[in-house]
Amino acid sequence: MSNINQNIPLLISGLIIFILSSVQASEIITLKMALKIACEKNPLLSVSRSDLQSASARVIQAKAAYYPQLNASIRTNRNWRELNNNSSMNNNNEITDNYAIELSVSQHLFDFGKTSAQVESSQQTLRAFEKSYEIVEKTLVRDVKQAFFEVLKQKQLVIVAKENLEFRNQQLKQACALYQKGLRPKIDLTRGEVDVSQAKLNLVIVEYGQKDAIIAFEKLLGASPASEGYSLLEASNSSAITTTLSLDDLIQTAIENNPEIDSLKAQSKAAEAALFSARRNAYPGLNANCSYIYDGDSLPLDDQHWKVGIYLNWPLFTGFRQTGQVNETKSNLNKLNAMLEHLKLSIKQAVSKAYFKLKTNQETITNAEISLTQASENLAIAQGRYRAGISDAIELNAAQVLYTESRSTLIRATFERHKALAELEFAVGVNYFECKPNCR
Repeated sequence: MSNINQNIPLLISGLIIFILSSVQASEIITLKMALKIACEKNPLLSVSRSDLQSASARVIQAKAAYYPQLNASIRTNRNWRELNNNSSMNNNNEITDNYAIELSVSQHLFDFGKTSAQVESSQQTLRAFEKSYEIVEKTLVRDVKQAFFEVLKQKQLVIVAKENLEFRNQQLKQACALYQKGLRPKIDLTRGEVDVSQAKLNLVIVEYGQKDAIIAFEKLLGASPASEGYSLLEASNSSAITTTLSLDDLIQTAIENNPEIDSLKAQSKAAEAALFSARRNAYPGLNANCSYIYDGDSLPLDDQHWKVGIYLNWPLFTGFRQTGQVNETKSNLNKLNAMLEHLKLSIKQAVSKAYFKLKTNQETITNAEISLTQASENLAIAQGRYRAGISDAIELNAAQVLYTESRSTLIRATFERHKALAELEFAVGVNYFECKPNCR
């Protein structure tokens, strides 16, 4: 890259413009700062955090069956009864009121493991949600990285487009001066005007691409990273993986680290516990109960009594509901096992695709650097030939197009490599930055 910079004055000026624009911005945003902001403000991460909290609350609900249940009730009834007096033809009505206050305590004793299975199912479901939250975290890290480098790429492309427009304007002025002196035909002047128009159009397109990339970046962050203007600080993408590892090693690491696999495994254990609980629904349940009651037919209540008992509840027939529950949980368990096998194949495909994309980008950068050096030399020669009157505007235009395309190709390849590395990190299941637990 040092040889290229020495041979490309316009590239150096572009980098100077980029640095100056960063200095003038009110705030500099690094990649790590962007990831931290996304961790705190991204709406999808907040949704996943709420799901995690809900799953944790369901564990508490499931464990509640282990504790005594205390209930209080107040009842009032009015009873009406028609009395038939056989000694006369008249009917008499009897109306009575009844009031009661009851305080009762019940305790679960034994249900052949149904309650413990429900608790186990809720705990495994919570673990699955924890892994799902981790998936959202890692996906967010990957997306923010890629959006960060996409913004930087589009900004560099805008710089190249502006330099190309400036070059085209200079060439048009030169062609106009030579045409007025009778040294160049009018077609050179017309061609220069067309080139300026095309350069303006290209600048509009890349500026729109930059705005679109910024909007996508700020959406992932959940808000603009600064209240006023800001600039992203270009830096190398620190990686948590060693790209010298073989593809087979990366695939194995991905299968071991992938949180989605852990999530499916936890869901499978939850389904197994739910299946056990569903089968135990046909078994009896044993509970103890104690009640203390005040009642009477007038206020204040003057009758009080208490009762203590052990109750055995055995559902003998529930309309085949228990059979349906068992069949449903079996189907869910089979589905999860099949999804786990499919996921392993998908991980292998994703890691392989990201790995080869990274290798391709690395080779593209090497070739693009050589191509840019050659295009720079070719442009210098074409400019000299045009000034000397040896060549025409077509040759000069072709050299400028080749140079601009070579610069753009190198910029794209450089930042696409950063994005490919982020994709490989995600596929393998590692990140150099993760949302801290206190963000949960």
